[in-house]
This record gives sequence, C-alpha cells and structure tokens, in this order.
Amino acid sequence: MSQSAVLFEELPVSKGKRLAKITLNRAKALNAIDLEMIMAIFQQLQQWRSQPDVVAVWLEGEGDRAFCAGGDIRKLYQMLIEQSDHRLEHATVFFQHEYQLDYLIHTYPKPIICWGAGIVMGGGLGLMVGASHRVVTETSQVAMPEINIGLYPDVSGTWFLSRLPTDLGCFVGLTGAVLNATDSIRLGLADYFIAAELKAELLDSLIQVDWEQTDAANKILVGQLLKPLESQAWCHLPVSKIVEHWQDIRHLFGLPSLQEIDVAVKYHAAKTGDDWLTGTLQSYINGCPTTAWIVWEQMQRGRHLALAEAFQLELILSVQCCLHPDLAEGVRARLIDRDNQPDWKFKSVAEVPTEWVEAHFQAPWIDKINPLKSLLK
Repeated sequence: MSQSAVLFEELPVSKGKRLAKITLNRAKALNAIDLEMIMAIFQQLQQWRSQPDVVAVWLEGEGDRAFCAGGDIRKLYQMLIEQSDHRLEHATVFFQHEYQLDYLIHTYPKPIICWGAGIVMGGGLGLMVGASHRVVTETSQVAMPEINIGLYPDVSGTWFLSRLPTDLGCFVGLTGAVLNATDSIRLGLADYFIAAELKAELLDSLIQVDWEQTDAANKILVGQLLKPLESQAWCHLPVSKIVEHWQDIRHLFGLPSLQEIDVAVKYHAAKTGDDWLTGTLQSYINGCPTTAWIVWEQMQRGRHLALAEAFQLELILSVQCCLHPDLAEGVRARLIDRDNQPDWKFKSVAEVPTEWVEAHFQAPWIDKINPLKSLLK
C-alpha cells in the first residue's frame, strides 16, 4: 500500500461516472493533517470540481480509531520553537491554506460524504462540518478541545458555534466537551447516524446507485441512500450527554458574563458527581484563560459574520496565537513533555487584561491586508 499521507481514488459507478475517494492515511498519528496534506486535498478537490464525470466525493480516515484528530500540532510547535523569527510567515501559510480548504468544502457544489467515525477533533471537525453529508457512528468522539493547548475553536468554529444557542456554543468552546454521535447531530455538527459495520454497505450503495445529471439532484440522491441505513442503526444510538446535562449546561454557561461563568463552573465542578460532567468542567478549569476570553469574544462577534468573514477573523486569531506564548506552552505541556502543567501567561480569567485579549483580534501583517480577502469575492 502507498505510504502517502493522503490517498486519492476514483471508483467507477453508473453511467460511466466516478465516485472520488479521499483517505487520510496517517492512522498511527490519528490521521492528523499537515500542510502538505491540506494542499494536496485542496488541489484534488479543485480538479474534481471541474470534472463532470465525478459525481461525488467520499472522505474518510484510515483505520478505526480516528477520522482525523486535528492539525499536526507537533509540527506547528517545532516551527514556533525552531523558527521563531519566521513565526508570522509560517503560521500565516499554514492556517491560510487550512481555512481555504475548509471553505472549499463548505461551498463545494458536488456531494461530499464524510465518514466521521472515531475521533473527530479540531481540524478534523473543520473537514467534516462543511461536508454536505456528515456521517457519525457509535464510535464517534467529536470535540473542539483547543482550550487545553492555548489555541481556540477555529476551522469555522467562530461561525458554527456562535450559531448555537449562546450557552451551548460557550459550553462546547470553553470546555472542549467530547460529544457523541447523538450530541453531534443535535448540535448540527453531523447529519446521519449509521452503524460502523454498515460502512462497506454504504460505499457499495454509492457505487451501484443510478446517479443523476446535476449536483443538486445527486445531493438529494445521497440523502435518500443514507436514510434507510440510518434506520437500521437506531438501536446503537448513544444517549445524549447534552440532553442528560441540559439543565446544568444552561445554568452554568447561559450566564451573562465570562467572569460569572468562571465562578459558577469552579463552584459546580467541586460538587457534581457525574464523571462526564466533572471531567468536562475540569477541562475548562485547567484550560488556558486567554483562550477562554477568545472563545467568549468569538460567541459575541461570530453570530454577525458570514462564513468567509469568520475565516478571515480566525486567520488573524490563529496567527496571533502563534505570536503569543500560550500556544507553544500548551503544546509543550500536553503533547511534548506531557507534564500537563502548562505555565499560562495569566493564571486565571480574572487576571487577563482586556488589551491582551484585544491584541489577538488585531491583524498582524504590516499592510493589514488579510490573506483570505479573496474568500469574499
């Protein structure tokens, strides 16, 4: 088998047409994506977009453990440490290309079926959330856990989290809560629940079906194929953690200010006896205080932004996170040294100055021209 980090195939289907297939091929790294993978996928999608005989795209991760655990943060960390004089340039290039790919998936005319089994986190959710048909299974673990490393929920998180009820958007972004398939569908991050064992049957159905002549008709057709398989899987549907803890989530994360949320969460975390909720709240408590403020501002500002504008804002935020100290420190503590003792710049939400937060929202480029300005055209 090819050792390429991403594999591209074209499977013959009816009427002389083809089903395109993308496989993230880094199973040992939980299919984390790096810049080369991002650029390769973008270029291939652009090529398939202009080919009328390609009717749809199937997107999956190699192995059973993960669709995609996110961006290759270790490589990003090496860049921040080893090439500190070029952080602005390298961070801009990486995130610009990642967001261009995510935006292309959001706006792609052909059906994209994303098989979101196993771990779907960070940049992996960025790939899945824009697909036209987002499938989760009983193994799916979906999260935006960036608060743990001093980043923030990017890859269009500004757009999709801010469109949830405010308490839910804050909850997901501030805690990095791990969502199961039911939660993901309820929050609009996925569309279909299909048992993992039915993957081969679904792929076979896509190959055998009588494809239509237009992209719009084919999107409807894919939905019609997914529905019967979904009905076979309801017995495997996990209980929603969001529903189970709905009152606590609304009580804690529906408060009118981040300072009040901070106090309430710390008080409640010491009292709750539920393992999932305790762990989720503790993730916020141990997370980066600056990230908490960025998430809070995302929820306020993001609801007024179009998708392209959200990506432009995220490019600013992500590059600024690379220029500020917490991201490198968070990656060091969580992924490199693994001491789980990050020395955050500020130790609590209350200590973070307003001007420090606002600096993360300021364009870092000398000419102030956003490299993603073309998305608005």
